[in-house]
Amino acid sequence: MDRALSLPLISSLASFSLIAMAMHMHSVWQQRQRLAALDDARLDDLGISAKQAHREASRPLWDY
Repeated sequence: MDRALSLPLISSLASFSLIAMAMHMHSVWQQRQRLAALDDARLDDLGISAKQAHREASRPLWDY
């Protein structure tokens, strides 16, 4: 009986985990897009080069 009660919980946790992962990946994608849009002066303020920013912004979505 305990096992039957735990299956919906496991399913709910798995669904939540997938949603949380998708939300996190979207957030990372947005951050990379904003980084790519920064000008050299702003990148200098952050202490990174345009090459570093481009490399980070070009990373695949799943590479976070």
